Amino acid sequence: MGIHIYLHIQPNRIDPAAWASVYDEALALLKAHPAGLIGVRFEKTATGTRRFYSRNLEVDRDDPRRRYFTVCGDRASRETGEGHDLYRDLKHYQEGRAFSQSRFATAKSDILLGYNQGDWRAARVFGNKTQGRPYHLPLLAVAALIENHFPTAAVVTGDIDAAQAERGRWLGEVGARP
Repeated sequence: MGIHIYLHIQPNRIDPAAWASVYDEALALLKAHPAGLIGVRFEKTATGTRRFYSRNLEVDRDDPRRRYFTVCGDRASRETGEGHDLYRDLKHYQEGRAFSQSRFATAKSDILLGYNQGDWRAARVFGNKTQGRPYHLPLLAVAALIENHFPTAAVVTGDIDAAQAERGRWLGEVGARP
């Protein structure tokens, strides 16, 4: 058990250029956060793979298909949890999934209709544990930003109370200022 943020999307109902634009906005928000967010990286060595934390949130920036950011903690508190990744290429969330099979996956329906009526076809973007650590709110702000841009094709759920939701929404609207 732990504290989670879940972000689900129906990528077939999102414009890829709009998604890339929101990715850039979300990355700028995270980079500007005063706590100094960090991501996890992996590096191959002669004896295996080494895990380390990095101030550089973005991974594979020069590869459009693999470009993503990852957040797992912050420098101010030095607390970390599980990593949350967001890919810039929307195709990452479409591959190997059958979204068109859902009767609620049309351009006119709302993602919540399918969720509430048991016809759930969505790709999980976020879903790991934050354990409520300080990076929880900036990630919630990113999830709220995405839900705000794609209100019928994205939904945020998880261990979120009303105050956190309001705070995350506010951060997503005005930038990463506490």
